[in-house]
Amino acid sequence: MFIIPFSSLSEQEMAALAGDKLQTAKEEWEQLIWRFIVDWYDNNTTSIEVYTSGSTGKPKAIQHTKQVMAAHARLTCETLQLPPCVTAWLCLPAHKIGGMMMLVRGLVNRMDLLCTKPSGSPFSVLEEKHPVVFAALTPMQLKSAINDAELFRKMNCIQTILLGGETISAELLQHLQRAENNIYSTFGMTETISHIALKKISGTNPNEHYHTLKGITVSTDERNCLTINAPAFGVHNLVTNDVVEILSPTAFNWLGRIDNIINTGGIKVIPEQVEQKLLPFIDAPFFIVGIPDEKTGERVALVVEKETLDNDEKTSLQNCFSVLGKYEVPRTILNTAKFERADNGKVKRKETMQRFQT
Repeated sequence: MFIIPFSSLSEQEMAALAGDKLQTAKEEWEQLIWRFIVDWYDNNTTSIEVYTSGSTGKPKAIQHTKQVMAAHARLTCETLQLPPCVTAWLCLPAHKIGGMMMLVRGLVNRMDLLCTKPSGSPFSVLEEKHPVVFAALTPMQLKSAINDAELFRKMNCIQTILLGGETISAELLQHLQRAENNIYSTFGMTETISHIALKKISGTNPNEHYHTLKGITVSTDERNCLTINAPAFGVHNLVTNDVVEILSPTAFNWLGRIDNIINTGGIKVIPEQVEQKLLPFIDAPFFIVGIPDEKTGERVALVVEKETLDNDEKTSLQNCFSVLGKYEVPRTILNTAKFERADNGKVKRKETMQRFQT
């Protein structure tokens, strides 16, 4: 654990400090932080390379200019009304876009950055002597705090939290109704540098929809997939595979991924919508997928991350299906000991399903 004093050091002093720390840092997670800062202040480079998560395909390298990354960071700080000279918290890997952008927000907004080793339960090492105003976390990291009164209190003391990287479960959303701080679900991707829209999910009056950041507009293509325009960040008519419901040029609901849609006898089923209905009732990690069917082309299947699944457990799962529509009900239940996952924790559905192919 250490603090980067962005609020008190000049660019020259910070560059020198990062260079010194890079030479003495022993752990890789620390080296990645100092390496990023050294590269940022290197006037011979104008861009930073970052890799996509690989959750929907092979990870690919993307170049983002420092100028655009800084502009995005300033807009986030402006949107969230984050003042300078406060302490933010970095507990994400510094070689991924989420961790990189926390570093950029710290340096452009002159916020000191408390750095802790990335882990699935970061609140256990958070100390009261370092009060944190702002943090970015994954849902898995936040979930580690919801069932422990002391850790929940630590979480609740952070004024603003951004959540991203994976689906937010119904259980977590329910617990966040008790939270008194501002917790936002983010929508974005590596290609857009970071989030392009936010949705407040904490408290008793959460937002119903995602709202875009200033200057960003959205629309849909003929597939009802999201198209993003963010001219200030060099994003023009970026077509995604995210199926959405557009409410206005600056507001939308996310429904699912078009590459996951199941066509069963001409009826289209969005797996993510089915998963949201089942989340309150299934404890183990799971997902919905389409598998080949001779009569309907595809049939809906439930895949559960469990090494074994006996008949009683299958019956219990089938009882949950009463909350689903006629065409959403899984006709097959499969299980496997461990899902394939990307580095950010997202389940790789296609790679996991390859285990069931004969």
